Amino acid sequence: MKLNYDCVRDILLALEENLTIEVDEDECYSFNTLFSEEICELDSLSKYSKQDIIYAIIKLYEAGYINASTMSADDLTDCIISDITYDGHEFLQSIKSDPVWDKVKRVADKVGSISIPIISSIANQVLSF
Repeated sequence: MKLNYDCVRDILLALEENLTIEVDEDECYSFNTLFSEEICELDSLSKYSKQDIIYAIIKLYEAGYINASTMSADDLTDCIISDITYDGHEFLQSIKSDPVWDKVKRVADKVGSISIPIISSIANQVLSF
């Protein structure tokens, strides 16, 4: 399966917007989580297939950019996302701007084979100019 990098970026943007932390009266906090099914239904991700979204979520988890866990029952698996990691926020900040993202994609297209670390490296180079 091919990783859709626009989908990766849009998922991080959606998670940044939709994940929250609640603090109770005892100053204890908890993360409000999102199930992968809920993420698939977000309007901002409607242009992507469910397969692209789920695959991107898995790769973001494997890259260490999100905190997630899986839950399985009756041959069905769901992913629960609780947070964007510090590295995930750093990556998102480097590709958040539309003009920067457009430049990153142009450079990445010239390179050919790309990965999340390469995209991050390209973004950092674009930002340094």
